[in-house]
Amino acid sequence: MTNDSTADDTFAQFFNFGAGVLSLVFLSCSVIWGLVAQDRIVLDARRRILAQAVHRSTAVASLVFLVIHIVVKLVLDHTTWVAAVIPFGLLATEDEEFGGRAVLIGLGTLASMLMIFVGVTGALRNRFASPAPVAARWRAMHMLAYPAWCAALLHGLYAGRAAKPVFMVLYGLSLLGVMAALALRAAPRPVKRRVADRIAGFLGTEGQAVREEPAEPRTRATAGAALPGREAPSPRRPSPSAPLYEPAERLAPPPQ
Repeated sequence: MTNDSTADDTFAQFFNFGAGVLSLVFLSCSVIWGLVAQDRIVLDARRRILAQAVHRSTAVASLVFLVIHIVVKLVLDHTTWVAAVIPFGLLATEDEEFGGRAVLIGLGTLASMLMIFVGVTGALRNRFASPAPVAARWRAMHMLAYPAWCAALLHGLYAGRAAKPVFMVLYGLSLLGVMAALALRAAPRPVKRRVADRIAGFLGTEGQAVREEPAEPRTRATAGAALPGREAPSPRRPSPSAPLYEPAERLAPPPQ
């Protein structure tokens, strides 16, 4: 019985203090892979599709741990429904001064609302595919993930008790990863080319970039060489029966 209660307490503590951290970590991964998946220089088409899949998967995981984090806080009476649903609602219900813990909890609520909004609009992306002005609005809505990430980071660092070293390491890695992805996204094309070459060298796919270069336009002389098993046709030569010039005897007038 004691072992069961100890396991339950450990499980509850993990979700009480770890679900929010995991939500932020997966949100950071989603932001990083979303930035990388948009770049056509660093990744080829196949790897961009893979990066988009990772982006969506980590976004879903972030929302799952976010819901667990909110439910656990409500069950343990660490917050109220108003504070969990309305950003900065704790200031209005408890008449607290603007600042301190109430603001930090409000940042967490704001981050959660933005994350849910971005997740829902991301799932409905096909509805915003066309026309172009509607697609532009969808991109603007999807970029709300950046302020959500910033608010979630501040909430995670300062809203609760002092974070343990392992959590601080995860927060630091999340911050460094997002900053590196933003720097790569804003880097000039030569820098992106060098990064792409290093990635290809690390993965052992140096020759793939050459194969993906657009082919030169075919000419009539080289069109037949593209077919397997057929040699390129040799250039046409004038037939011997058709001289290039007339002999002088034929051009001279007959004698009178």
